[in-house]
Formats: sequence, structure tokens, C-alpha cells
Amino acid sequence: MFDPDRLAKMTKICRGYGLISKEHNGDYLTKNEIQERVAQGLDCINIAPEFGVMQTKLLLDTVFSKVDVEKAYEACEKSKKYVKWIPEELRSNPPRILVIEVSGHYVFTQVPFSPSMKYITQSFRSLLHKRFDEIISCWN
Repeated sequence: MFDPDRLAKMTKICRGYGLISKEHNGDYLTKNEIQERVAQGLDCINIAPEFGVMQTKLLLDTVFSKVDVEKAYEACEKSKKYVKWIPEELRSNPPRILVIEVSGHYVFTQVPFSPSMKYITQSFRSLLHKRFDEIISCWN
């Protein structure tokens, strides 16, 4: 749970040592939530997993056939990277699409992901730019 006082103390300590502050798990925060953290002195947030999920969903929504979805599931299931992202109550039988969405980015070098990336380059770039602009504006 976000604690603004704790964050303010942490950023003060970081600055005292000439360091920048970074919060992990900054994925999916709203602009207001990011601005709250910036107001307490936060310098950076980790948002990379959000983009991996965004890219995976774009593939699922626009490129993948039913056969591709099955291959994607097999690659994701074999990797077991989804386990830490699935809520405890769903772990015994997680929805297949959720397995792919939360762990597809870990197996992007495999089929069907790798050969499909070229089909989403422009769309993904547009989504990234929009989200980057939203996030960066919090520091202005």
C-alpha cells in the first residue's frame, strides 16, 4: 500500500547520498497515482512489465489465430513464468488467456510471438508513445 510519508523519507535519504529514487511495481498506475509519488520526490518508476503485457495483448487482439493462441499458451505454460502473476485462487486452473497475457513477454523469442512482432510494430509504437507521454508529463 502506498505510504506518501514513507516515500518522502526514502527520497530524502536518496538525495542525501546523491542517488535517484526508483519505485518498482509502477505498472498500471494512473496519472494521478504517479503524480502523488512525484510530489513526494520520486525520480523514476519501473513500468516495463506493463509494456510486455500491452504488447502481448496487441498480438492476441490483432494478429494471432486460434492455432497461434494455442502455441502461445503452450510456450507460456512450459515457461512457468505466469505463476507469480496469477492470483492464488486461480493458480490450480488459471484461464489460458490470462496465462498468455501475463507471461507472453517472457517467451517473445519463441513461436508464435517472434515471427508476429513485425505486424504490430506501428500500433505498439503508438501505444507506447501515448503511455510514455502520460507518464513523463507527471514530472513536468
